[in-house]
Amino acid sequence: MFAMRLRKETKLVVALMAAMLVAVCGGAAGAQPASVLSHMPGDALGALIIPSLESLATQFNTLMSLADADSLSANVPKHADEAAARIGLLLQLDGVKDMAGLVAASGVDASKPVVVILPRIVEDAGFILPVADREKAEAMLNEKIGANAREVALGVGDAKAKMQEFGNLGYFMRDGHCYVGLAESTLKSLASTAAAPRAVRYGAPEFPAQNPKEIAFYLNMAALDGGAPPALSAVAPLLPGLAAAYDEAVLALAVENNAVQLRLAGHGASGSSYADAAALKLPRIFSETGAGMLALRLSSDLKEFIGAQIDAFMGGPERSRQVKGIYNMLASNLGEELVVSVLGAGDSGVKFVACAEVPTPDTLLMFMRMAGLGQEPKFTHNEVPVFVAEGLIPNATMHVAHTNGVLAISTDEAAVKKTIESAAPDAPKSGGAAPQALLERGKHGFLILNGVEGAKLASDLGAPIAADTVKGGQVTLTLEQQPTWRQIVLDLPDAGMLAAALAPLLSSL
Repeated sequence: MFAMRLRKETKLVVALMAAMLVAVCGGAAGAQPASVLSHMPGDALGALIIPSLESLATQFNTLMSLADADSLSANVPKHADEAAARIGLLLQLDGVKDMAGLVAASGVDASKPVVVILPRIVEDAGFILPVADREKAEAMLNEKIGANAREVALGVGDAKAKMQEFGNLGYFMRDGHCYVGLAESTLKSLASTAAAPRAVRYGAPEFPAQNPKEIAFYLNMAALDGGAPPALSAVAPLLPGLAAAYDEAVLALAVENNAVQLRLAGHGASGSSYADAAALKLPRIFSETGAGMLALRLSSDLKEFIGAQIDAFMGGPERSRQVKGIYNMLASNLGEELVVSVLGAGDSGVKFVACAEVPTPDTLLMFMRMAGLGQEPKFTHNEVPVFVAEGLIPNATMHVAHTNGVLAISTDEAAVKKTIESAAPDAPKSGGAAPQALLERGKHGFLILNGVEGAKLASDLGAPIAADTVKGGQVTLTLEQQPTWRQIVLDLPDAGMLAAALAPLLSSL
């Protein structure tokens, strides 16, 4: 009966978990994830690692306060204690009114990591729970399983699990942990890896958990060889390419000092070391970022990866050939660096300037002339010809110039002139557009969004932004590479920005 009720209450469970798991652990760190994940079955798709329930509750409360909990839907618990009380009711635990009561009644150790195992059939999930009071934990589980529980041999020595007589909920205890499964096959897989832990890179020096407080969704890329589950159907075309490049991936979230860091990291499948790179040069020719700046290192690996995805997304061979032809032309003629800066708003819309390394621009300029770029320069600046195109962007004039291996394109005449001056061989490179620390971190690319300038741009374009959403200042995203792993890191300087973004999602649960 309990299993049937659990399935009927799936929507409530998902709502509670979603509300709680958007929080980030901010208390004492638990064990390293590698030691916990080593008990994950090798064919499982992934796992959710929560370093501790204590820290999860703390950060959930912080997020709720920042999200203006009173304005959220009644379906969303406003406090960790309220969420715990709902879970206690779902689990039919008498007298559970808060998190402390839930922990006490369940016998779980709230200071150590909890892992949710996600097999290919998500309904057959497994759980690894640290146990502080084995007697209480077993009493609770035995009550839910029922008096007529059956014993199931797990195939590891004489180990057995208890399972419902007519149902799929079962568990076994080992080494201070309780292993819970919603299918007999899940329990057997957990028993096998509990007895013989497997190698996991996440959490080890070669693929570290950068913040011991991060809550992480771990993805076992090798398990995707059999195809993507329905939950990942939106990104299914990308998975074959990603699985070939990375054997493990992690989406991790951490809050510290009211700042939020979200990172997507992958460990290289080949086992060979990635080459180091120098800091990007083109951002140094800009003296300011404006409302935002995007910089990319167009490495041969990135160009090859993008090209490989065209067939997957174009929806047909004819369209794919056309797009791939244009892409191959651009990829073969562009150098390694590309930078775009949004300057603000003008009479014709957004003002921007873009620069790219283009050692030999003839092919690109010919292509642009076919699209409407003037055959002759409109004017020269510092002896550099500047070409103009009308109509490439509605109501905007495009200015194009090439100097010192840099192709500059801008909707603003003054900006293209300034770029010509800054790109000269003897011009000082201020680097003022991006802090040196960001250049060193984002050697493969970065994105800067300036809150104040962005709000002004939005207002100028007729879409004002609430002041609370930009109070955190500058948001950055960096593309980073280490010898054995790569990652994309989003840094939000104020957790209130995340709370404001999550509020509509939480209200819809």
